[in-house]
Amino acid sequence: MPPRTRRSVIAFLVVVGVAIAITVWLGSSTESPSPSPPESAVVPVNVPQPRTPSPPVALPSDLAPPPTPDAGERSDATETTLEATVRGGLSTELVRAKQSTPNQVVVLRCTLANERCTLRITPGAWMLSVVQEGRPTTERPFTVVEGANHVTLERASTSTTVVRVLDGTGVVTGASVWREDEDREDEMVGLPSGLHITESLVGKSDARGEVSLALVAGDTVKIRATAPGFLDSKEVEVRSSDSSATLTLTKVPTIRGRVVRDDGSAVNVFSIDGKQFDASDGRFAVPSAFSGERGTQFFTFKSPGLVSVTRDVDLAGLDVDIGDVVLARGQTIRGRVLDAQTSQPLSGALVHGNGATSVVANTLGEFELVEQPKGSVQVFAHASEHAPASALSSEAGNADVIIRLGPAVSVSGRILNPGLSKYVIAVGPSVEVVKLDGSSFHFDTLAPVHWTFSHTHFDVLRIAKQGLPMQQQSELLKSLTQHGFKTPLDVGQTAVTNFEVR
Repeated sequence: MPPRTRRSVIAFLVVVGVAIAITVWLGSSTESPSPSPPESAVVPVNVPQPRTPSPPVALPSDLAPPPTPDAGERSDATETTLEATVRGGLSTELVRAKQSTPNQVVVLRCTLANERCTLRITPGAWMLSVVQEGRPTTERPFTVVEGANHVTLERASTSTTVVRVLDGTGVVTGASVWREDEDREDEMVGLPSGLHITESLVGKSDARGEVSLALVAGDTVKIRATAPGFLDSKEVEVRSSDSSATLTLTKVPTIRGRVVRDDGSAVNVFSIDGKQFDASDGRFAVPSAFSGERGTQFFTFKSPGLVSVTRDVDLAGLDVDIGDVVLARGQTIRGRVLDAQTSQPLSGALVHGNGATSVVANTLGEFELVEQPKGSVQVFAHASEHAPASALSSEAGNADVIIRLGPAVSVSGRILNPGLSKYVIAVGPSVEVVKLDGSSFHFDTLAPVHWTFSHTHFDVLRIAKQGLPMQQQSELLKSLTQHGFKTPLDVGQTAVTNFEVR
């Protein structure tokens, strides 16, 4: 073959070979590559393969609690039916089924109709009971299986106790008799059942003063009676085996008397502790706040244009006659409140005389107190950043009363061995009271004079709310300082801190 021809053949073969190689390469690049093995599959010899951590196991407390179904309402796919028949006894309201699991309590209820009811319920172990007189009776275990289930329950046997309501003279008609019940809340997921004591009305006493009380066998309940005009009876414990019980009511004491003027004429329109009366002869009869023990009660009498009077009544019996309550014609006392250092009027100062009602001084420091008793009256004044002070009006009561208020001094400290103490009382030119904050106390406006401090658990705020005249309040509070420890202090012009009252 000539050399030229041999070179042409070789060139042709090279071109064909290159074309074939390119075709093969292009065909292999269009195929999907085989998936690479996971990295965990390529493990060096004798090197332990790391373990993939398992997801955390949800403990019962971590599981989302299924909702507690309503009475007879279940949506579980494995539900079946339970028909309950109840026999015997008296009135019955419903049947209860309860199931406890590690993290929940399920309660189902159904109301009886002709002594039967049907529950949609899941198979498993349940406790069944009849709810009678608002209270569940003894529970009975029952296993619910797939398909139709039937159970017969017995109402608890009951007994009747005759309750009689009496007072000191005989039977009481129309009295309400109440029983104490244990009201258990529905059990909730993760929470213990709640126990509350409630009362339900048994009934009202009839013409013979009697009420019938139905009890489940073995039960013991507490009962009491109430009636208008009577104090509540004491609680009496009644057992189902008792055929009778007696509740005794005590009449509320009545305070009687007559309201008259100082000339002996009857006061027709008046009030007693805020309650209005309109009596042509001035006579009144009011119930007391008697709580069953002998004691003293305060009554405040008021009438327009007359001086109010507070009487303390000894509740020694059920019907107390306090006689005539005299309301004298009052006088008007006028005066001014001034700053002791500058002699400038103190606008907005609170002023009061005989009684708890205060008036506010005007821009000139002037005030006017009406319906004050005749003769000299102690008039008290209080103003911000000033120590309270007082002045005595003249016998005639027609001269201006000037009350000068000096700078206030604060005293703060603590009670040593406070015990049951609730208040600190400071007795000086006036009587000041503050409530304890733990064992600490603080007075803002004390005059720089000699004071005596004491502590007490007596409810002094109650005294003030009863509307006692300030003079009587002062005497009463001063008498409290006669008991227990007293700590004197000469208050100067500067604040006192860390003062200890023993």
